[in-house]
Amino acid sequence: MEYKVVMTIDAENDFDRHISYIVNQKKNLQAAGSVIEDFVELKAMLSKVAGSLHPCTNTRLNKLGYRRVN
Repeated sequence: MEYKVVMTIDAENDFDRHISYIVNQKKNLQAAGSVIEDFVELKAMLSKVAGSLHPCTNTRLNKLGYRRVN
C-alpha cells in the first residue's frame, strides 16, 4: 500500500530555511542539491513504509489516520 506523505507548514519552512542557509551562507549549491535529492528519496521511501509508523498523538490527526516520523 502506498501512502501520501504530507509536510506541515512548519516543516516546509524549516526545510526552506536550511536550503537557503546552505545556498546563501555556505555558497554550496552541490550540498543543497544533495539535501533536496535526499529529501525526495526519503519522501518516496516513507510513502511505502508509513503504515509501520506511530499514529499521531493529536486526536484529530489520529482520527484522520495521520502518522509521525518522530
